Amino acid sequence: MSLLDILYLSLRNLREAKLRATLTSMGVIVGVAVIVTMVSFGLGLQRNLWLAAQSLVAFQGPRSLQ
Repeated sequence: MSLLDILYLSLRNLREAKLRATLTSMGVIVGVAVIVTMVSFGLGLQRNLWLAAQSLVAFQGPRSLQ
């Protein structure tokens, strides 16, 4: 089967099954959006916790006793 035959077959299948192709595409788009959102949320939460931990006295390093 040549590349041209495969391309023709795939385009014909997409044309015949429009609903399935549309739902699959929407599922991929939503899935990628959810992953990007969760990673962004996780990185933001990690940064906020790190900044909050640095502001505590216990994490500011040793101090001289004067």
